[in-house]
Amino acid sequence: MAELTKIFSDPNLPTKPRFRCGIEGPDEFDIMFESIMEEQFGDREYKQWVKRLYELGLIRRFPDEWK
Repeated sequence: MAELTKIFSDPNLPTKPRFRCGIEGPDEFDIMFESIMEEQFGDREYKQWVKRLYELGLIRRFPDEWK
């Protein structure tokens, strides 16, 4: 819980975060959308956020495309 508090207490996160991720991990739409956004705007925080959730054991998978 301390790690979740740390993630969601980050002052850099907007008050209404746009990040979302089911407990299974990102779905195919998330993966496609993030690849398009990364192409246009560079590295994205969302991937880092999902990776952190995966490392904490809060989601079941992390896409191979994002490793």
